[in-house]
Amino acid sequence: KRPCQATWNFTASWSPMGTLRKSIELESFTDTLLTIQTNSPTEVAEEPDIQPFKVRRPCYLVDMREADVQKSNKHYVNLPQLYPMKVSVDGVGHVWGHKPTPPLAQVPVGQIQEWHVVGVMYHPYHVHVNPYQIVSMRNDPWYKVGDFHDTIFPTQAGVATLRTNIDKFTGHMIAHCHILEHEDTGMMGWWNITGTEGTSYAAAKSLDPTCYEGPFPDTNFWGVY
Repeated sequence: KRPCQATWNFTASWSPMGTLRKSIELESFTDTLLTIQTNSPTEVAEEPDIQPFKVRRPCYLVDMREADVQKSNKHYVNLPQLYPMKVSVDGVGHVWGHKPTPPLAQVPVGQIQEWHVVGVMYHPYHVHVNPYQIVSMRNDPWYKVGDFHDTIFPTQAGVATLRTNIDKFTGHMIAHCHILEHEDTGMMGWWNITGTEGTSYAAAKSLDPTCYEGPFPDTNFWGVY
């Protein structure tokens, strides 16, 4: 009820080996982030009803939760909490450093990848080039199943299943922890996208007939109308 006032505080902490109460906190700082104060209006207005709606998506952001994913495109990604820091895929990992490392895996362009990622509570998992969609995650107040991201850092869930549409571009796709200290001590790698440049996921329209191929609806940068 109005009038009312609310204050939000923030805490910045340095925990090199993780977050929240899961690791040793070396330093922290708390202060006021925002204060909101509201007054009683002279006239009470009715709140409008918010109607449900659906966003028309480009085909590279098609909802992949109902897609069939080939077994060869399913991988287990492990982000360990202890040193040496590295990204491991299907039990194999290499510390990123001064010498070139082999790819995390070979991933074909124009297909969907599914990654079962362990350790995201301690390491914000960031991927370049292609965004991914959360298809499974439990008990997190912010990240929800169906969301698209290029980085996730849940506070209540250490495991997530993600899907990504490997769209058009081939070559190196970097993946790393977005905590700079972890990245710099080796938690980085690259997926090698193979195939023909420009290939898109052929089944996108079957998942969502309204999705569009170009930068805007009803146009297409790649020459298909």
